[in-house]
Amino acid sequence: MNLRMTLLAASVVAALPMMTSNAAQAAAQLMSAPVAQSSPQESAGLVAKMAALDSQRGLSADHSFRIASQHPGVVGEKITRANHTYKGLRVFGSESVIVTNSAGDIVSESVADRRAALDAPAAAQ
Repeated sequence: MNLRMTLLAASVVAALPMMTSNAAQAAAQLMSAPVAQSSPQESAGLVAKMAALDSQRGLSADHSFRIASQHPGVVGEKITRANHTYKGLRVFGSESVIVTNSAGDIVSESVADRRAALDAPAAAQ
């Protein structure tokens, strides 16, 4: 019985530094405060950046984006969900999730893309 209490006390003492360091790391990665919705100019700028990336991927100018929602990310970042559109119509199930920093630069993009067969040349193949 005495050995059990000694082992329990030793494990608690050993675990305390790990718990405090994890709390400090978690505090550094807290979510930001709620973000204000982007102005129309900021949204248009993000859509233009995304369209430029699409043209590099070989998609035509018929493809675009419509901002669906925005929410805060890790401190200083904003997460934007953008629906893909083709000739102004939403492509169901096709979207991008874009992470931007405080300067508005794209940090990362996650794409669920269903647009590949929408272009006439691609559809003809």
